[in-house]
Amino acid sequence: MKTWMMAWAIGVLMICTLGGCMKQLKGPDMGERLKDAPPIRMDDSEDVHVLVMRAPNPGWSFWVERDERTREGKRVYVTMRRPDPAMLYPSVIVEKNLRTRVRTDTPIEIYARLLDFDESTRGRGHQRIEPVESFSE
Repeated sequence: MKTWMMAWAIGVLMICTLGGCMKQLKGPDMGERLKDAPPIRMDDSEDVHVLVMRAPNPGWSFWVERDERTREGKRVYVTMRRPDPAMLYPSVIVEKNLRTRVRTDTPIEIYARLLDFDESTRGRGHQRIEPVESFSE
């Protein structure tokens, strides 16, 4: 009886330890990652919302994955990718524009995620972000 309980306790301990390791291998949560993301502002001067990302070099990319209707308006899901570290990019600040399909008279919420250049999107959730009012110099 004691042997069975001892084996069970060791099994539970191993699973808990392995689960803890798995959490650490996943890396920081999306909220922490997004602190390192380039800022995004909204440009509503056109007929649809345009997202503008100010990146430190042209290697950064971002795109709209989807949008969905909410009670208040629309929710837009955006993915940003870091540049490939094996490539050389000029060290110049660039603004990248991304047109959404959402009309400017419809309020939107932006949910984003930041991925490495070669990271899979699988299992990486989005986090709500607030766009900046303007880019500070």
